[in-house]
Amino acid sequence: MKPIFRSLQLGICAVSGTVANFTGLSANAIAQIVPDNTLGSEGSIVTPNVSIEGGVTDRIDGGAPRGNNLFHSFQEFNVGHGRQVHFANPTGIENILSRVTGSNHSDIQGTLGVLGNANLYLINPNGIVFGPNARLDVRGSFFATTSDRLAFDNGYEFSASDPEAPPLLTLNTPLGLGDWLPPNRGEIASTGSLSTGIDLTLIAANLDLEGQLQAGNNLILQAIDRLNARDRTTAPFIATAGNRLVLQGDRTLNISALSHPNSALISGGDTLLRSANSIEGDAHFLTGKNFRLEQLDGSVGNFISDEDPIVLAVGNVSIGDYSGASLHVLAGGSVELGNVTIDSTGATDTTIDPANDNTIPGTTTPYSALSDVTLSDGTTVLNVRGSTQATLDVRAGIDWTQTPFTGVPEIDTPTDFPSGSVTFESPTASGSSITTGDISITQPNGLVLLTNQYRPNTTLSGEVFASSINTANGLGGGSVVIDASGGITTSFVDVSGGDLNTFDFGANGGDITFLAGGDLLLPFPSAVFSYGLVGGTLRFESRSSVVQEAAPAGTPSAESSIVDSLTAGSGTGGDVTVKAPQVSVGGNILSSLAGEGQSGNLSVTADEVSMDGATFSTATLPPGLGDAGTVSIEADTISLNTSFVGSVTFSEFGGNAGDVKVNARSFVATNGGQVISLSGGVGNTGNVTATVSQSIDLTGVSPIGSFSGLGTDVFPGAVGNGGSVAIETTSLTLRDGAQIRTSTLGTGNAGAIAVRADVIQLDGAVLNPVEPDTIPSGILSEVLEGADGRGNQIDITTRQLSVSNGAFISASTNATGNAGNIQIAASEFASFDGNPGDPFAPSGAFVGTLSEATGAGGTLEIDTPSLSVTGGAQLEALTESGANAGNIIVNARDSIVLSGSDTGLFSDTAANSTGNGGEISIETANLEISDQASIETSTEGTGSGGQLSVVADRILVRDEAQLSAGSPGIGDAGTISLQAERFTVEDGARVSVSSQNAGASGNLDINAPEIRLNSGTLSADTVEGDRANISLTTSDLQLRRRSFITTNATGDATGGNISIDTETLVALENSDITANAEQSFGGRITINAQAIFGTAFRDELTPESDITATSELGAEFSGIVTITTPEADATTGIVTLPENVSDPADRVVTGCEAIAGNSFTITGRGGLPEDPTTTLRGQTIVEDFRDIPGEIQTGEKQSEERPEETSAQPTSSSEGDRSPPSVLVESNGWVEHEDGTIELVAYHPRRSTLPMRSRTRQCGRL
Repeated sequence: MKPIFRSLQLGICAVSGTVANFTGLSANAIAQIVPDNTLGSEGSIVTPNVSIEGGVTDRIDGGAPRGNNLFHSFQEFNVGHGRQVHFANPTGIENILSRVTGSNHSDIQGTLGVLGNANLYLINPNGIVFGPNARLDVRGSFFATTSDRLAFDNGYEFSASDPEAPPLLTLNTPLGLGDWLPPNRGEIASTGSLSTGIDLTLIAANLDLEGQLQAGNNLILQAIDRLNARDRTTAPFIATAGNRLVLQGDRTLNISALSHPNSALISGGDTLLRSANSIEGDAHFLTGKNFRLEQLDGSVGNFISDEDPIVLAVGNVSIGDYSGASLHVLAGGSVELGNVTIDSTGATDTTIDPANDNTIPGTTTPYSALSDVTLSDGTTVLNVRGSTQATLDVRAGIDWTQTPFTGVPEIDTPTDFPSGSVTFESPTASGSSITTGDISITQPNGLVLLTNQYRPNTTLSGEVFASSINTANGLGGGSVVIDASGGITTSFVDVSGGDLNTFDFGANGGDITFLAGGDLLLPFPSAVFSYGLVGGTLRFESRSSVVQEAAPAGTPSAESSIVDSLTAGSGTGGDVTVKAPQVSVGGNILSSLAGEGQSGNLSVTADEVSMDGATFSTATLPPGLGDAGTVSIEADTISLNTSFVGSVTFSEFGGNAGDVKVNARSFVATNGGQVISLSGGVGNTGNVTATVSQSIDLTGVSPIGSFSGLGTDVFPGAVGNGGSVAIETTSLTLRDGAQIRTSTLGTGNAGAIAVRADVIQLDGAVLNPVEPDTIPSGILSEVLEGADGRGNQIDITTRQLSVSNGAFISASTNATGNAGNIQIAASEFASFDGNPGDPFAPSGAFVGTLSEATGAGGTLEIDTPSLSVTGGAQLEALTESGANAGNIIVNARDSIVLSGSDTGLFSDTAANSTGNGGEISIETANLEISDQASIETSTEGTGSGGQLSVVADRILVRDEAQLSAGSPGIGDAGTISLQAERFTVEDGARVSVSSQNAGASGNLDINAPEIRLNSGTLSADTVEGDRANISLTTSDLQLRRRSFITTNATGDATGGNISIDTETLVALENSDITANAEQSFGGRITINAQAIFGTAFRDELTPESDITATSELGAEFSGIVTITTPEADATTGIVTLPENVSDPADRVVTGCEAIAGNSFTITGRGGLPEDPTTTLRGQTIVEDFRDIPGEIQTGEKQSEERPEETSAQPTSSSEGDRSPPSVLVESNGWVEHEDGTIELVAYHPRRSTLPMRSRTRQCGRL
């Protein structure tokens, strides 16, 4: 690295001025050098007017040499105007030590030097004055002090107050100066240009310095009491050290050097300012290494400046507390500041400002070149204006070799120095951190800039720590910019345009920008505010993480950390943005509006976002009139634990909440973590959108019962519509009370919900920690009690939907508005499984109107190949009010399976309700209902029950399951309509329509080619109403094992009608078809069948399978049974045999005469009926063989059977006179007709002659 400030060319300028007045000073004393006699024969010898190197000088010879030291002692020592005084430099002498033992100070108005390279010491306890024309011609070091002695390592003291000759022994270099300086004595004043080849040291009780001081190595300026250094408008003050620069005023150190543009304090090494008290430093400092303010005990010192100090350091800068005008610190290393108060701006020509064209001393670079600061984002350019904006400008870790700097300058020493130029050491810095205490800017519209990213040394890294920053002002809050290559930590930042305590804002809040290469930390407790007529923009960015620490457990939420930009006026508030690979929020981050404008937006962009006990929200607060801003989080993973992300409005006069957007790969919310937009005032909520490519996992509730999830809410008393919720993801899981919800408790509609996910799992319900109820997992759109608004649509599109353990999907209303609809499209399956642990919190889907509702229920529609509802799960459309219940529509292409007690699909009207029940419509290939599950429409109120319709290829109802449409109340029950290819009811299952009170029962209509009842029941029951009819259209109807088809009526109701249209009817094992009544007429049974087996009409129930239509009032009140079967045609189905029959001789044994005992026997249940499609007679089933009661005509065709109709009489009748029924007997032979057909015939065993039997030649051998 090059030496510091290489281009600095410090000419030695002649300056004019007045020398400080000393008491007793006379013109005669100025020109005198008077040796004393304390050294005896080794006294000093002054030779005037000696010509040396073309000039004239007074040469001082003699003295007492001791080793490499040469001692001189004077009574008076002065150098007059225009005079030169040089000490001779004998060979081997390295240090020339001179003392003044008289009572006068030394007055140096000319040139004082050494004719060689030795160091020169001047001791005068009375004081030393360097006038405006004073010069030093010292190639070595020059030490001037008002101390009265110098100490050596052997204990010898070269004293001016107790003069004695030095001992005759070798003395080393003096140990130090000023250790025993008496107080209030001796001053060194300089207005000249003093320069040395090596060190320049001035030590006195007081130092009063102007002009120029230049040392090739170290420049040490030390005052036991006070040190004053100042410039003039006509003459700069320049203190330059090739290496170390030290200014020390034990009691007071005051530097006022900004009156001249060339004034500066410059060192190639460290610069150290020391004082027991605050150091006043109106100056520009250029330091090749470190710059430090220090107290006498070594701790960091405080700094005061009424003007505009600038510190340019290649190394580190350490300053204690600072107060004053704009402060600029630019360092190549780290910067440490204490508490800082900026109470004024600087002057244009002394500060870093675009208008300051003065050049940095020793360079061609103007100060204006330092005013533009490009932040590490590469796009943001900050303009530093120290003259018009009260500014704390701290820049660390600078690479000074970059433009606009012209390099690291050199210091040119006088041309007569044999050593030539003295250069600064190459700077080295180990870090670039910035540490400050509390920062305050009391002027309006101030600026705090803390950065180590300005033309950075990329080999360094450093953090920025600021305890607190306050730029709040009622005339305009200042801005804060922190740009760090490492981390950023701060606890409090207030850039408000007013007073937080009184909430009185008269101006805009300032902006805040934090850019961190490392972690950006807001520790607990922390607060960041930009409140004002327009809130400022808050920007938090890190290449590592942004962390807002969470409060300890048990801390009230109001005491959590906070970040807030609040707009109290009519403008648009600033945005709050957070961007980092990792973002962790444990407090509150807000953008608020309390005025007539609009709050800013709130956004997070990260790889990983985690919030714990946090609030991340935009808000419109009373008495705000404008809209809240948008909230957005975009990350790879998002985790919310007991946290709120959202936008709210509590406006009393109209202001909407903003939209909330989540975009991630994975999103997790636990223990009440929420993403919500809500309205608690007059205004709409915003919309909530979550686009998550992989998975959304929502679990649990908070300690106060808040669900984890997403939603929009309209609060009680609020006036506004809820926004929509749209979710798109691959996997969506809601567990243990988590919800996706839109609701309204105020005047306004709930929002719509749209969920698109490959897999959706809703599972579980938990006890509410604060209320005696449960909180289910689910997707809900609700109009709650007291609201005036309608629910909205729930659209769910998925491949797989699973709802279990008390979770459910609900669209309901308990207020004036209608409930919303639920539409579920599951391309593979939808599964609802109950909650065995809590039968009162079943899983399912619900559309309903609750007790206080006046609006209608919505529709539940499910479209899926496979639907399963098990374990007590329920799909329900309910009304508890005067409003109508919604409908349930299920289209399951492949199958629907319902299983388990309390499981089912329900459309209900509750007791005291007046609304009508909704319809249930099902279409599927296979419907299976088992294990006490049910599909039910019911009305317990005055309204009508809903209709139930099923279209399926196969319907199976078994194991005490049921399909029902009932009316426990006074309303009419609904109708059941079933259409299937195969319909089966078995094992105690039931399909029923019923009315238990005054309402009419519905009808049961079944159309299925195959109907099977196996210990199953089809019923239509009524108490007082009418209808209760059953209509069956089928090809094959079978009843077995006590199966029933009934339309029985109780009370005064008429028995319902049964209409059966079938090809075959089989009723076995005490299976009955009944239309009976108690206190009224029996019903009508109409059967149209091709064939009926196992049952017959009877006037009462028997252990057999019966068809009855009776009344307990008597036979005259019996119903009508009409059974219609086709006419019997004996020739139907007869097959014509071929004429050329084969010879049976080789195939059939030839029949023999009776003597051989041959017989033809038919075994089985009974004989053949007249027509193979007619009913088997009971007597033929019980008795296989009997005597023929009358003569039977062989081969005679039986009479055609007419429809049989039964009325109040228990006997059958036909349209005309009928012969007694023929007895069916066993065939004993056959007759061959002329056309070759064969007919089986029966003959009376006693009256008819048996047909001839053919004999064969084999008969005799049988």
